[in-house]
Amino acid sequence: MSETALVIVKFLIGKSVGQFMLTVALFFLIIIFIPRDITELIEARRDLPYAVQIFSFAVAYLIVLILKVTGYFFVSALPLCQRRGRAKRMLKTLNSLSTEQLFLLEPFLKTHSPTFRASWDNPDADALVKAGIVRPAGSCIDGVSVMFKIEPEYESLMLSTWNPCTKRFDISR
Repeated sequence: MSETALVIVKFLIGKSVGQFMLTVALFFLIIIFIPRDITELIEARRDLPYAVQIFSFAVAYLIVLILKVTGYFFVSALPLCQRRGRAKRMLKTLNSLSTEQLFLLEPFLKTHSPTFRASWDNPDADALVKAGIVRPAGSCIDGVSVMFKIEPEYESLMLSTWNPCTKRFDISR
């Protein structure tokens, strides 16, 4: 009996309780729902005692491992999908900009300087602020204009997707 307990303890080392409980639950479900003829076939072919139970536990453990790996895959792929969706929304916003708004962003796109100046009452600069592409960074000395700063998340996307020939932002670049 102590050898059996030792085998069980060795199996449980490094396993989470949840994984073990799921394995046990699947094991009992397999034992309950396994057809009688499969049980008889396994017992007739092998002289190994408890062959059906051992096989059922191995299948249950394999299912738990597959579920665990699948879960890790989806958990790791979820942020990638979210980033891709966010980038598409941001590109849609960038491609919906008017010519005047693109004119305000042109110095950034040419010189990579993340700031530009515009007057306080410029409606195109206001639209860029409302879209979340830029934010006011401070007023200038003359008191008539404001310094705007490109948002960092838009900054890298704009630089990597800007096509100067078409004057549009392309994801294929």
